[in-house]
Amino acid sequence: MQAAQDILLIKPSGFAYNDETAVSNTFQQITDLSPGMIQQKVAEEFDAFADKLRLKGVNVMVIEDSDFPLKPDAVFPNNWASYHADGTIILYPMCAANRRLEKRPEIISNIRKRYAVNNIIDLSGYELANRFLEGTGSIIFDHISKLAYACISPRTDKGLFE
Repeated sequence: MQAAQDILLIKPSGFAYNDETAVSNTFQQITDLSPGMIQQKVAEEFDAFADKLRLKGVNVMVIEDSDFPLKPDAVFPNNWASYHADGTIILYPMCAANRRLEKRPEIISNIRKRYAVNNIIDLSGYELANRFLEGTGSIIFDHISKLAYACISPRTDKGLFE
């Protein structure tokens, strides 16, 4: 069974509908809730989720999102980074410009304080060439079989994946 014993959660400060990613994300929907109501609901759901994980014995590392710049999808750090058992961190090139702002050096610094980081592979430079590979938003890792799967899309460059 593949299950993480440790998880990184980014507590969102500006979770919202993201116009930049909505074009290629059918899961996003506009809501009639006010921004204040959305923030309250998101905060409640986030805290309940973190508590449930802890109750199941998962080590939860929570990092607060910064208020500025606004990062409506900061709650999804799995898209811009993956963390591997050998101490490797891979930073991925993100399609939406406002998603690139989520890659904050202090997040990696906080992880280094708690875990052994042996190698960082930063693929972010491919953003300049409009080539993207959005972490586990694009890739499914089968760690047991040492395989990875992806569906090619504007957010998943075949060459980068290979």
